[in-house]
Amino acid sequence: MLAIRDEWARALALAGLAGQLDVAPHRERFLARLREGIAHLLLDSHRGKRDTLLRILAQEGLFRPPIVSTETLAAIARHIIEICSEWRWA
Repeated sequence: MLAIRDEWARALALAGLAGQLDVAPHRERFLARLREGIAHLLLDSHRGKRDTLLRILAQEGLFRPPIVSTETLAAIARHIIEICSEWRWA
């Protein structure tokens, strides 16, 4: 996995890699590793600031088909709306 500790820097690195999806020689393996990197990124970022997580989720290069299914994108959108409009923050 990427040894980049800063979540935002890791998101940018993964987004850069995602841009190579169309020319990757072993596309399915590349896609699987990319998804794994995104999953680790999201797991690690849950301890961070809300704005960092929202910036990560706004990375169009990462959160798009075929990397993420349209069903998953819809779920992400619902949760973002819930977090931003319904949660109360101290």
